[in-house]
Amino acid sequence: MNGVSPNRLASAPMIEATERFPCPARFEPALIVQWHRVLFLHFEVEPAIVQAHLPMPFELALYNHRAIVSLVALTKRRFRPVASAPWWARLLPLIPEQRLFNVRTYVLHRGEPGAFFFWGWLSRPWGLPLPDRALGLTCAFARLRYEHQHESGELRGVVGKGTDGQRFAYEARMERPVAFAPCPAGSLAEFALERCTAYFWHRGMGRVFRAWHPPWLQATVQVRITDNSLVTAAFPWLRDACFVEANYTTGFAEVRIGRPLPVDNPVRGRRIRHHGASAFFELP
Repeated sequence: MNGVSPNRLASAPMIEATERFPCPARFEPALIVQWHRVLFLHFEVEPAIVQAHLPMPFELALYNHRAIVSLVALTKRRFRPVASAPWWARLLPLIPEQRLFNVRTYVLHRGEPGAFFFWGWLSRPWGLPLPDRALGLTCAFARLRYEHQHESGELRGVVGKGTDGQRFAYEARMERPVAFAPCPAGSLAEFALERCTAYFWHRGMGRVFRAWHPPWLQATVQVRITDNSLVTAAFPWLRDACFVEANYTTGFAEVRIGRPLPVDNPVRGRRIRHHGASAFFELP
């Protein structure tokens, strides 16, 4: 497939995503943000294992009869709240850049596909010693360093807490020139990347928000994971996961993020013994 300039669709109107997922008033975007140089790492896991760690009412979505768990390394920049944004969105422009690393799988809720976020690690704003699970969110602060230089054909990244030696580290190589292209129909990349709905679990309740952006332009990369201790310590059930593919994209100049809302008929009061979902702002 011929390569496509990553800037063409990244700056295009978001008509296609809006048509696929119409936007009721309660889902209207609250924030516009740049997603910068994103790496997706996909693993196959036995479906019963993942389903056991999903809270109701989410139904696990399978790819070729296998559950997929993805680790996503990305950087967010240029936070811009819309005029009707809530108070939290108006504070985000004070942060010049936020690096994220999250763990997610793929689900259905009332027939709508989406990504379900288990957990995320975030860079510390201004290096402040903020506590983990701030405001009840299922995330921790860590040291994140990404060197996503596709121009030279090399990608590297390290995520670590800095206190116990546990890290997630990777390195990757890309053929040059990089041929970015839409996700092939029926591919794992399409299954995992083309999700405009995000679900997570927060304080005993399922929540949902949406993101609007053009279709992804991505390239498959060869990745070597050199340290997985951070993820397997947090999620022991991922120790036997099989790494299958990685996709890299330059991202989007503008992504519209909706405010998180309760899902329909949430199951209340159930104790979730595993790590919860990521904060709403961790999509993708």
